[in-house]
Amino acid sequence: MRSGSAQDQSSRSYLSLQVLIFFNGWFDLLFVVVEYLVFLWKGLSLPYPPHTLGLECGLVALWAILEWARGFLGSMGNKTEQVVPTAWFLLLTLLGVLGNLYLVHYQIYVTRLEFVINIISFVFLGLEFILGILAIVGFARPR
Repeated sequence: MRSGSAQDQSSRSYLSLQVLIFFNGWFDLLFVVVEYLVFLWKGLSLPYPPHTLGLECGLVALWAILEWARGFLGSMGNKTEQVVPTAWFLLLTLLGVLGNLYLVHYQIYVTRLEFVINIISFVFLGLEFILGILAIVGFARPR
């Protein structure tokens, strides 16, 4: 067999990881919209300590920026089969889990809707973390 044949050039990127990152991006958009609508309702209906609602809304904005960066690095690392962006993707995934943990456990008021969307987010993050580890192992192996 010749060197450089089609079999030698096989892709090591993970389609399942890429699909999860794609759908998680759309879910993150839905997550942020739902969170801000729930914050609007909670701000009008429930007694909040001063400045707490603003801080929680700011946390969701920071979480959204983190999720965008995480998705970008994960997609880039997977498509280019590079270990470093994929490792950053895994690190940011852990920070995303911490953000979700705050939103589901430490907020002043947590509604059932918020609980459900955070559980869905945990599932996405967990699956992406597992596939990200598998991707790094696959990318680090010599061809």
